[in-house]
Amino acid sequence: MALEEPIQSDTIIVAALAGEANIYCNFSLSMDVLQVTWQKRNGTSFQNMATYSSIHGQRLIGSFQKKVHFTRATPKASAITLQNLTLEDDSYYRCIFSVFRHGSFSKDIRLNIQTISELTVEFHSLLPAEGLLTAVCSATGKPAPNITWLDDRGLEETPQIHHIQNTNRTVTVTSRLNFSASHLHALFCLLDHPQGRQKKALHLEKGREDVQKNTVIITSILAAVLLVLVLIYCVMRLNNSRRNKQQTHPGAPRTPAEETGLHQDLGERPSLSLKDQRITYENEKQTPGSPLHKKPKRNLGLRKRWRHLFSEEGENLNNSFQSELKSGPDGLSIKELGCSPMKEGREAMAGEGVQVTPQPSCSPAQQRKERHQESTGAHGMVSSPH
Repeated sequence: MALEEPIQSDTIIVAALAGEANIYCNFSLSMDVLQVTWQKRNGTSFQNMATYSSIHGQRLIGSFQKKVHFTRATPKASAITLQNLTLEDDSYYRCIFSVFRHGSFSKDIRLNIQTISELTVEFHSLLPAEGLLTAVCSATGKPAPNITWLDDRGLEETPQIHHIQNTNRTVTVTSRLNFSASHLHALFCLLDHPQGRQKKALHLEKGREDVQKNTVIITSILAAVLLVLVLIYCVMRLNNSRRNKQQTHPGAPRTPAEETGLHQDLGERPSLSLKDQRITYENEKQTPGSPLHKKPKRNLGLRKRWRHLFSEEGENLNNSFQSELKSGPDGLSIKELGCSPMKEGREAMAGEGVQVTPQPSCSPAQQRKERHQESTGAHGMVSSPH
């Protein structure tokens, strides 16, 4: 036996966000109903919310204990109320009547949650063209709101409308209008939505003041940036000029006193005699902190050994020289030959670290040559007899 429409209920139920929604189902057949079950679709399946039976009575399941309550509970008529609605409650709901010997009968009801935000109107930006303003009117709702513009003389510009789909299934609508404020005295933004209508006016005088403030701010910022650039340029020019002057005139002018002192410092110092040099050397050597004041080194024995060798060699040369002088026929003195004895050179060399050049000593061959020249000159001066 075919049964048609055994359950009467609303197909679509519209409710506002944060409000309440009443859902009901009536079973019209004269059959014994054992239990009524309410479910909510969650994705591709349905989830039990509440049940009623003559034996067990009312029962709320899980998290729906705070969301759902029965407003009517009988075997053939059942009604529930969903409270504190959110956008997550926007779904399909199903009522099921379990009938003895005939199975179950069900019906799906669509719950549509609608919402609309407050309408906002503001002057959004300043266009580069002089005398033009930009007004922006926006709202967010489900379903998408409808926004229009009204003024006292009509608008020649066509507004630009943008839609943004949000993740919570709401839509944000923004209407942007460019207009000239010179011939407008009043401008209104209208919003149409199933949850109500809204209307707001734009205060053009305030918009002009905002535009003027923005213009002053932008002009001040540009002037400050320009001033900073000019200062930086001046500092760079000053540094470059100083650097060029330093390269062109590397030395600062000196006073006459400084020039005189400089010439005195660069002048030749008087030469010191051998005795003065030795005295100066001894003083510096005995002065603590002087470069010549050094601690005795380990090679002191080696230095003494070299001095001994040089002393022996000097004595041998001096002895040979003295013997040559004594054996000479003419008996020339040392001073006449222009040679100094090696003993004096040896004494000069005995000074520690003093580089004194001794008078040149004559070798035996040179001494003989000088004696021969002297004797030849002496005999040549004698006149030969006529």
